[in-house]
Amino acid sequence: MIAPSDAWRVFWAKTDRQEHSTWIHPLWAHLLDVGHTALILWERHVPDSLQYQLATTLGLSVRETGHLLSLWIGLHDIGKAIPTFQGMHDSSRHSLIARGLSFTEAQTRKHHGHASIGIITQWLDARKSPEKDLLEHVAAFVGFHHGRLYAKSSWQRDATNPNIMGDTRWRDARFELLDEVTKIWRKAYPFPDLSPGRDTLPTWLPGFAGWTTLADWLGSMSECFPDDVDASDIGPADYLAGSRRGAAKALLKAGFGQPAPIITHDFARLFPKIPSPRPLQVTMGQLPASPSGEATLTLIEAPTGEGKTEAAFVLAARQQAARTQGGGIYIAMPTQATSNGLFTRTMAFLDRAIAPDTVANFRLVHGNADLHEGQEALWIDARMLRHLFDEEETRGPAERVRTMRWFLNRKRALLATYGLGTVDQAFLGVLYARHFFLRLFALAGKTVIFDEIHAYDVYMSRLFRRLLAWLRALDTHVILLSATLPAGLRNELISAWGAKPPVEHAADVPYPAVWSVSGGQCHRLTDGLTPAWGQQARLTRHDTDPEAIAVSVVAALEAGATVGVICNTVNRAQKVYLAIRERLPDGMTEEDVLLFHARYLFHARQSRETRAGERFGKTRPDVHPAVLVATQVAEQSLDLDFDVLFTDIAPIDLLLQRAGRLHRHTRRRPEAFAVPTLYWHCPEADEDALPDLTEVGVRTGEYSVYEPLIVWKTWRVLCERVGWALPADYRALIEAVYDADLATPAGLSADARQAWAKGQKRLQGNTSRASTHAKERMVPEPTEDGMWDLLLLSEPTLADPEDEEAHASRKALTRDGEESIEAIALYRDASGKLYLDPACTRPALRMQKEGEAGIPLEVVRALLDNVIRISYQGIAKALREPLDTTILEWWQSRTAETPALLYRYPLVLDNRAWAGGGYLVREDDELGLIISRK
Repeated sequence: MIAPSDAWRVFWAKTDRQEHSTWIHPLWAHLLDVGHTALILWERHVPDSLQYQLATTLGLSVRETGHLLSLWIGLHDIGKAIPTFQGMHDSSRHSLIARGLSFTEAQTRKHHGHASIGIITQWLDARKSPEKDLLEHVAAFVGFHHGRLYAKSSWQRDATNPNIMGDTRWRDARFELLDEVTKIWRKAYPFPDLSPGRDTLPTWLPGFAGWTTLADWLGSMSECFPDDVDASDIGPADYLAGSRRGAAKALLKAGFGQPAPIITHDFARLFPKIPSPRPLQVTMGQLPASPSGEATLTLIEAPTGEGKTEAAFVLAARQQAARTQGGGIYIAMPTQATSNGLFTRTMAFLDRAIAPDTVANFRLVHGNADLHEGQEALWIDARMLRHLFDEEETRGPAERVRTMRWFLNRKRALLATYGLGTVDQAFLGVLYARHFFLRLFALAGKTVIFDEIHAYDVYMSRLFRRLLAWLRALDTHVILLSATLPAGLRNELISAWGAKPPVEHAADVPYPAVWSVSGGQCHRLTDGLTPAWGQQARLTRHDTDPEAIAVSVVAALEAGATVGVICNTVNRAQKVYLAIRERLPDGMTEEDVLLFHARYLFHARQSRETRAGERFGKTRPDVHPAVLVATQVAEQSLDLDFDVLFTDIAPIDLLLQRAGRLHRHTRRRPEAFAVPTLYWHCPEADEDALPDLTEVGVRTGEYSVYEPLIVWKTWRVLCERVGWALPADYRALIEAVYDADLATPAGLSADARQAWAKGQKRLQGNTSRASTHAKERMVPEPTEDGMWDLLLLSEPTLADPEDEEAHASRKALTRDGEESIEAIALYRDASGKLYLDPACTRPALRMQKEGEAGIPLEVVRALLDNVIRISYQGIAKALREPLDTTILEWWQSRTAETPALLYRYPLVLDNRAWAGGGYLVREDDELGLIISRK
C-alpha cells in the first residue's frame, strides 16, 4: 500500500476525463513511458549524425548519450506535480490531502511544461549538480515541449513561488519522485556523470526540443501502455519492462518502426524511361563526398529542362544511402502547384530507390495537401474527427509508397521520412511559430531539395539564409536548384552555409555550374556540363493592347503554331483571352483556346491544369494549333511547350523562365516558327524616357506585381537585343539586371530621372522593410549568442500563418505580401437557400441539429472543391468581418469541428456575384473570378 510519505506515488498524469472517474495513469509511470519512447526513438530513428553531434558535445558514447538525454526527456512533465494541476482530478486531490499536501484557492495557474523547468532547476540546486548550467538549459528545452518558449527569468522566479509550486511538502514530494525515477533509470540504463567544462548552450538544443515533443506525443498514446498501474501495488522498477514494450508499440503504431532506407542511386534503375543521363545527371552520380564528413550544400545552376530534378534525386539518394539511421528526403517547392506537379515523379523515384519489402512513409506537405487526389488525406482526416484510430494506412499510386495515418496531422506531416511540399513548411522552422523546433528536428539528418530558389522575394530570402544556417547546424544535406540565380544571391547562400564565396567576375562564371560547399570550402564544377538544351531565339517588342495581342496570336494560329501567352495579372489575362476568343480563325473552336490562372475554384483550376498539360505538354498533338493564355502559374508548375510565346515584360529571370516553355521539346515546328520567337509586351518609349508599366500590370502606385526599377533595367537590356542564345547568355542577362548598380542611366529626361529615383527609393525601402519584418519574426542564428536570445526573450511565440484571427504582426508569416484569404464559394437562390453549384441543385450545409454527427465526408469534399484564394485586403476583411454576421455565424457553427474547413470563409454568391469591401466579385465558368472596383 502507499505510505503517507510516498505522496509522489499519487501524482497523476493522465485521466479519461470522465466525470467522477477514479482512473489515472500515475505521473511516475508517464515519465518512464516518455523516457522509454525517447530512448527507442534514439535507438531507431534519431539521425546518426545528430546522435554523434550530441555525444561529442557531452563527451559520452552514443549509447550513454541516449540513456542520459532520454531520462531528461522523461522528466518533461514533472511540472504536473503542482497544486493547480493535481487539483483537477477529485480523487487524486483527496488522496494528496490525506497525505499532508495542501490546496488553496489563491494558487496561481502555470502551464505544467513551464513549471517543469523551475522544478528541475530547484532540484539541481538542491542536489548540487556539478553540471547544473548545462542541465538546467537541457531542462528548459524539455519544458518547451508544448511548443512555447519561456524566458529564463520567469522560470527562475517560478521555482520558489509557493503560489505556483505549493509549500515545502509539495517540493519534497516532487524531489522524491525525481530521485526515484532517476535512480531506477540509471540502474537500467547506466551513464557516467558529466565531466565539468561542457558547453552550456549547445546549438543542438532546439533539435533536442523537437525530439522531446515527438517523444511526448508518442509516449502519450495511452492505448499502447499498461492502463492498470493505479489499481495495483506495482512500483516504478517493476513497471520498466511494460513501459518499454508500450513505447515500442507506440512507435510501430505511429509508423516509426518500419524504416524504408534508400539503397540505390543508380540512375538507370531510378529512371528507366530516360535512355541515357545528361552530363549534369552523371556529375551528380559522381560528386565527391564531403572530405570532412559533414553536411554539404550543393547548388545546381542549369537551364530549364536540363533534368535538374532527376540530378537532385540521384544526389539525395547517394547522400541518404550513406546514412545508417534516420534521415530522409524533403523536397521544398515554391508553390503548392509546383509541389502537386512533382507528386507522381517523387512517388516513382521512391518506389525504385528504397529497399525491397519495405514501405516508404511519404507525405504531401502543404496547406491544401488534403485536396490532392493522390494523397487521399482528407478521407482519413474525416475519420479521425470521429476518434477512430487503427492500423490502417492510405495507399498511394505506388504499392510501396504510402502515408502512415499518424502523419496526417499537419503538425506531424514534416516528420514523415519522405516529404514533398512547399518551402513554407521548412521556413516555419526558423520563425517563432509554435513547435518551430519540431520542424527543425524533422529536417535534421535529411537531404532537403529546394527548387526554383530564384523565385524567393527579399523576405523569403532572409528566412532562407537563416534556415540554411540551422540546417547546417543539424547536419542536414541541402541541394539548391535554379536556372536563373544572380551572383549576389548565390554568394549570400554560400556565406550562410559558412563558406567564403569565390572572388570572380559574376558574368564570367561558366554556365551551367555546380557548387559544392562543405567544411568551410566552396568548390565549383563546370567541366563536362554542356547542356543538351539550347535556344537561339528572336526577341521582338510587341504592343501591350489586348486587341493587338489577339491579332498577332490569331495570325500565328493561322500559320499552324501552338501559342503561349503569359500575362502578369489575372485581370489582364482575362481581357487577352476574351480578345483572342472573339477572333478565332475558321476551323478553330473555343476548345482550342484555354485560360489558366490561380483565380478559379479548386475543382475548375485542377481541371484546367490537366487540360493544359494534355494540350500543351510534352505529348501535345502537333496536328492542330491551340493557344494557352495564362499568368505566372505557367512559369514553373507545368511542363509546357509552345512554338511561339507572347509575354508581358517582367524581371529578366522570370522572362527566362517563361522562355523555357518555348521549343522545350524536340518536335516538328511550323515553318514560320522554326526559330523560337518571343514577343515581349511593353509600351513604346522615347529614347530619353521610361515606359509606363501600368498597362502590363507592373503598377507604380502603392502595390506593384514586380519592382518597377528591375523591370526598367530589364527593358533597357531587351532594347539592346534582337535575340539571345541560351544558355550562353544566361549569366550576362541576369547580371545586367541584378548587379548592384542602381544609378540613374545617362541621357534620361527630367521626368524619367525622377521616375527612376522613385523606383530606386521604392526598391531600397521595400528591401529594408522586408528585411526588418523577417528579422522580427526569425529565431536567432545557431550560435551561443543565439541560444541565449532564445532563453531570454519573453513569450515570443507567434500565431500559425493559417490562424486568420491573429493580427498580421503576430503571425509567423512565411511570405510577406498583401493580405489574402481562402474562401469557399456558395450559391444562393431566390429563397435564400445555399448550394454548392451555380445551378442550385446540390444543397450546401444545413443548420446544425441537436446530436447531429459531423459533416458528411462527401459534403466536406464538395466544399473543398469550391475553395479559392483571394489576395485583396478589402475582400478578405469583408469576409472575416461582414456587416451581416448571420451567414458567418451559421458557417462557424457547422464547421467548428472540421479542421479541413477551419479558417476558410463562405463567399455567398447571388446570381454568381458578391459585393463587399469596395469590390464586385463575379464568378464565371470560363473566366474564373472577375474582380473589379465598385
